[in-house]
Amino acid sequence: MNIDIIGFWDRFDESLKMDGRRLKELCESLNISYGTITQNRSQTKFPNLENAASLCKALNASLDVWVYGVKPLENVNPEARAVERSPRLQRIISFLQKAPEKLDALETFLDIKHIPAGGGSTHKLLKAQM
Repeated sequence: MNIDIIGFWDRFDESLKMDGRRLKELCESLNISYGTITQNRSQTKFPNLENAASLCKALNASLDVWVYGVKPLENVNPEARAVERSPRLQRIISFLQKAPEKLDALETFLDIKHIPAGGGSTHKLLKAQM
């Protein structure tokens, strides 16, 4: 996974906006230096881990989401984790999402019992990747 510093601050802004507080007010409530946070931001740097974790907790956000732009994988099934880690599987799923008739052909070729749309694991996996 790539770390996206600009995306980090964009996602932070989104969380802050949803919370409704101003950054200075939030920093004061957490005893975090407002100047340090604004300096980190203007220099396109990450805040230190302690500050980032405090800000996340106060804004009911996930540090994984802020840093990587994705939800944590802890509650994801093993098939989805495999897809997340494999560019090859991601390309295959992307192709199959655009051509459902190919998915039917693949199921036939692999001798997988056809599962109606919205049904079993193949369709759930594809839908989860959309």
